[in-house]
Amino acid sequence: MSGPYRRGDTRVFRLPFRQGIAFGRWTEALPTEDHALVAVLGQPKPFIPGRDSV
Repeated sequence: MSGPYRRGDTRVFRLPFRQGIAFGRWTEALPTEDHALVAVLGQPKPFIPGRDSV
């Protein structure tokens, strides 16, 4: 992923045959991917050795 990281409100209207139409709007911009994940999931991303090595 790359910035800008955004959060929004979305509504999905279901149509027949497993399809839908989504409508939404951006509500805020977040400074980093970690901030975006915490805003959506409520917790930081897990530490993964190799990916997050110091």
